[in-house]
Amino acid sequence: GGSAAHGVCPPARALRDAALAEGFEMPVGLTSDESAVLFGYNPASGVTVTNNHTYPVKILMWTEGEGVGMGIYCQIVRYIPEK
Repeated sequence: GGSAAHGVCPPARALRDAALAEGFEMPVGLTSDESAVLFGYNPASGVTVTNNHTYPVKILMWTEGEGVGMGIYCQIVRYIPEK
């Protein structure tokens, strides 16, 4: 049990928060606490976000700055067709 060494993962927290804000369920491999990544999951390939909407989405992640001042961001873009 517990978290792996990579568990306190700012990119995973950004992804988790964006997914939950969009109304998705908790991504597989992530947790709601500060650790973000569950033990036994590879944060680079083991995390899965399930789109429960009827339209496609695109997940964008990027960084700004460098070093200890770097910001990590995640945005989910909706592709809703016009009627």
